[in-house]
Amino acid sequence: MSPDGEVIGKTGYKPGGPEAYVTHIREFIDAHKAKAGGDKKAAGA
Repeated sequence: MSPDGEVIGKTGYKPGGPEAYVTHIREFIDAHKAKAGGDKKAAGA
């Protein structure tokens, strides 16, 4: 979830251990940041 309570992704078991899982979670975070950055640019245009 985002700091605002928005669901940014859902996940479950990820093979490959903790490192693979953390990488998977970071993909959600990066995608959310990119989307949020795009929204801010659009609002300022």
